[in-house]
Amino acid sequence: MNRNSLMRRGIAMLLILSTVNLAGCKKEEKKKVKYSDLFPKADTEYFTPFQNEKTSYCSLDEGLDLPVYTQGMSGCFAFSAVTSVQAYLQKNKIGNWEATGEEIVDRMYCAKEDLSSGKDGMYATIGDKTEYGGNPLHVFDVLCSDPLHGYVLSDAKRLLNPKIDELKEWVREYGAPVVNLHCNAGYAEKHGYPTQNYKDMGPNHFLCVIGWDDDFPADAFDTKASRNGAWLMKNTLSPLNIPAYYWVSYDVQIPIVISYQMTNSYSSGENHGSAMIGNVDLSLGSGKSTYASIIRHEGKLSAVGIFSEEESCTYEVEILDGEFGQSLAKVSGTMERAGYHLVTLDTPLSVKECTVVVRKTGTVYFEGESMTVPTQRFGFGAMIDGEIEYVTHTEPDTSFVLVDGEWIDVTDESLSEKLGVSEHTKMIGDPFLPVLFS
Repeated sequence: MNRNSLMRRGIAMLLILSTVNLAGCKKEEKKKVKYSDLFPKADTEYFTPFQNEKTSYCSLDEGLDLPVYTQGMSGCFAFSAVTSVQAYLQKNKIGNWEATGEEIVDRMYCAKEDLSSGKDGMYATIGDKTEYGGNPLHVFDVLCSDPLHGYVLSDAKRLLNPKIDELKEWVREYGAPVVNLHCNAGYAEKHGYPTQNYKDMGPNHFLCVIGWDDDFPADAFDTKASRNGAWLMKNTLSPLNIPAYYWVSYDVQIPIVISYQMTNSYSSGENHGSAMIGNVDLSLGSGKSTYASIIRHEGKLSAVGIFSEEESCTYEVEILDGEFGQSLAKVSGTMERAGYHLVTLDTPLSVKECTVVVRKTGTVYFEGESMTVPTQRFGFGAMIDGEIEYVTHTEPDTSFVLVDGEWIDVTDESLSEKLGVSEHTKMIGDPFLPVLFS
């Protein structure tokens, strides 16, 4: 990465559309797992899955209640996240999360009629918000500080280009990690089993993987696989007529895996910034970025959220009294995987005003400035033009970054030039820094 450069991942994120719409959501009643129910047309004389416990696994066998959601043409990133969280909470006997994908999308996008109010957020100014998509960064944003049905995000780990054994481990540990694939490339029905095998196609759809079978036949795909073995995918029902459960060959390289975990340990939270625009290198060659937000909130501060684009991120979180006063608490650690992590304080702090300082290796996500983002949205059978109006306000005396040993307010007009990002943006805005209260 070119140091001191603003990466437009956030803008690209707005252009990553998911393949399932939000035209309603209903849940199937829980049933005892019968594979004949999952694959009613299957030729069991040809092959019956999950017959060998040493070479196969399905998280549904653990009694997880993972409803199948019926959607339209956009929103798979949100619905798959809900399924992933539900699986994690149930596997760990924490509880169940009664959220829906629609609620996540409703938090992402502001109502068009509120655009003139200047409220911070994203506005789908052309068409309807249900026609636009998103990705995990949106999920981090809307679930990190404001509890939804009592839960906030505690961790979201990312795994890139996983090996087969790595993904198997994640399925066993998390129940239903989210993966990114092409929605229908190489899809076919063979011997009554819905299957998918393809190569050289980019991903455009988020869904969950809930099991595998090493013995699934290589010739059970429209394009014969190079080896036996397949992943059991849990999909969202859509007009594309791809069923709720289907098999993806081990030959298909999965580019990204996300595990979502949530907790009900916090009552409220604050986050001045978002992860919308991009990540900025604040280190100026030192390898460590330092940033801070002044939190004016009376309560028991209990945790601070960190997002890392890099693997093996080391961090230190320090809470200072008032505006850069004496140190009240300090916690350090390492994130082995890129993603989101909630750093908990050893003892909650009763505060009215404090400064939260984060020192971490790698880059930091900032919300940036207001802008209009031309993009595309899903129509019936085609992609059509769309537009996202991104609105943000950065208040002075709220957020700061450390440059050459000096704390600089993010509203300082000279900051972008000092960081070497002025060619991309005039203001980096507030950092993504969620703070949770118990």
